[in-house]
Amino acid sequence: PTSMSSHLEMAVAFNNDAENGIIFEISGGGGSNIQTDVKCFDCKWLSRYSGESEVLFMGGKQKLTLETVRVMRMDLNLAPYFKALHSLENMLNGTKISSVEAQGITKNDYRLLNALMAAEITRSAAGHAGFGRHSVNNVMLMKQNEDRPLLAQRENSDRSKQYIQRLFHYLCTDRDTVIVDLILVNNYYKKLQKLIIHEA
Repeated sequence: PTSMSSHLEMAVAFNNDAENGIIFEISGGGGSNIQTDVKCFDCKWLSRYSGESEVLFMGGKQKLTLETVRVMRMDLNLAPYFKALHSLENMLNGTKISSVEAQGITKNDYRLLNALMAAEITRSAAGHAGFGRHSVNNVMLMKQNEDRPLLAQRENSDRSKQYIQRLFHYLCTDRDTVIVDLILVNNYYKKLQKLIIHEA
């Protein structure tokens, strides 16, 4: 069983390690409603602290989708990366998505994925497993606080790039099957098709 809260501010308040803590934000996968379709127990009605909006998960048939990782010390929300990577995973699994999900795929998703692929190809061609500080120069980061000193922003940006590069590297190395459905790609993943289809 896992206890979670449906309110971000509660998760932030209960984070005992503001220096190194991270928050995982999840949702019901496949368009399901996490409060009604995913097997969980709403503790709000019997809790002494109902304002915490606590939800207890005990497993179930519906999958959960990791929407983002929030890094507290860097004040970063990596949602744009997770959104783009989720779309790529669906495309490479031959998953049919809804027209609403297809419309949600943006040019920014393509740019993020293209930059990650370019960095991974460069790293592999170099014949080493290291992740340089400046390997992904054109990957945009969502900074929540632009008032911090420039040096601190650069340090956080470098660490975030390395984290995303490692994540993408392991997604690539762990994958042993790719399903490319050209009909689905053309109808639902058109904005990403240049990542896998070369146009002569």
